[in-house]
Amino acid sequence: MDKRQDQNIEIRKTIVIDATPEVIFKAITNPEELTQWFPDEVVFEPHIGGKGTFDFSDKKSGKEGGCQIHGTITEFISNKKISYLGAYK
Repeated sequence: MDKRQDQNIEIRKTIVIDATPEVIFKAITNPEELTQWFPDEVVFEPHIGGKGTFDFSDKKSGKEGGCQIHGTITEFISNKKISYLGAYK
């Protein structure tokens, strides 16, 4: 068994963006906005307990490969904070 399967990994990143919280939150929670800069496709339920799928299928780049991340929203404070737990498939 791969040792990485037994480990929980947490990734946190903090950045400063010159925009209002409303503009930033929309960019990371609205599927139409999100697919402009992050995954190729996204299904997203914006509430605690909501499900989300981020599809990185390389459609934009034309390369083969890609992956999907499936997760659940664990924290959701409109225009302030969003957290989710996810796994690659």
